[in-house]
Amino acid sequence: MPPLLQGLLKHKVPIFVVHGDGDAAVPYDENTRILKEHYEAGGGPITVKLIPGEGHKVSPSFFECAELIEFVLKQAKATAE
Repeated sequence: MPPLLQGLLKHKVPIFVVHGDGDAAVPYDENTRILKEHYEAGGGPITVKLIPGEGHKVSPSFFECAELIEFVLKQAKATAE
């Protein structure tokens, strides 16, 4: 397990990643896929949303991702309780 994930895994910090499936600068298979595999192997909760046709840039589709908005609201509510 990568040492950088240990603190997150210890506290089971939920992670949500939005990744463009056309990202050539940070390819999914060499980055987010590996993160997801390691985090899940350690028992960490992680959700990955691949955005079709998007690359490595800021895009409205990332911020308009309904699943991301729901995730953030759920985490905010859990933190407030």
